[in-house]
Amino acid sequence: MKVVNQILFILIMAIGSATFAQQVAEGTAFGSPPEFIAKMKMRADSLSSVLLTVRTDSTLVQTFVEYAEAWQVLNLDSAYNILLRARPLAIRTGMIAHEVKIISQIGAVFQERSDYMRAIAYYSEALELAEEHQLEEDVLEGFQRTLNLYFYLGYFAEAMKLSTRGLRIGEQRNDHALQAYYLNLIGFIYLRQNDIEQSEKHYRTYLALGEKLGDSVIIADGYSNLAEVYTIKSNPQQALAYLEQCLNIYLRLY
Repeated sequence: MKVVNQILFILIMAIGSATFAQQVAEGTAFGSPPEFIAKMKMRADSLSSVLLTVRTDSTLVQTFVEYAEAWQVLNLDSAYNILLRARPLAIRTGMIAHEVKIISQIGAVFQERSDYMRAIAYYSEALELAEEHQLEEDVLEGFQRTLNLYFYLGYFAEAMKLSTRGLRIGEQRNDHALQAYYLNLIGFIYLRQNDIEQSEKHYRTYLALGEKLGDSVIIADGYSNLAEVYTIKSNPQQALAYLEQCLNIYLRLY
């Protein structure tokens, strides 16, 4: 039984690594490829020329944001200094959406520096501002940025709060794809908290939405999730059955 469970775990992890394998094949898994860096250098050079000719504050803010995005690939200190210059301009011109983006980008700089607590602080500040001004897409982007760090750091209680809020937005919008995204995250969190029944419940709802959407990737992922649940529940036969359904879908897709 133990050997079967170990085999199942390896198979499940292999399926979960499919995206990573694709990134390796594309050269994007371990950082920016040389072509992308060269492109960002050209972009930065072009925008530096544009900055010399900009006449309005609103255009200047937009250009600074794009300039910082390019420099975030090239040099984090330069990106940070550009963002510090851009933020007061965004506040003065009342460009709230741009201010949210700038604060988020500052958070991303600290995340790249592995200063995760300061990154979370900036992400939270941006999220609060976006919520205050009802910028729903920026709110969802804020959830995603912060959740990435919460999962990386193992802050599952905090991740659950944001995921539940994201699910609520999906339900309010009747957006099944968005609901599926957060149901998957919530199922994962419950699994890591060892609440197997709640994990299975949310994973099954995730799978059902995938079937409703006709999304083969969600369906395959849903079966993979249930295989992991039933491996933990020491039911290898059922786990293998779900894993087989998952693999059959992947074989048809790829």
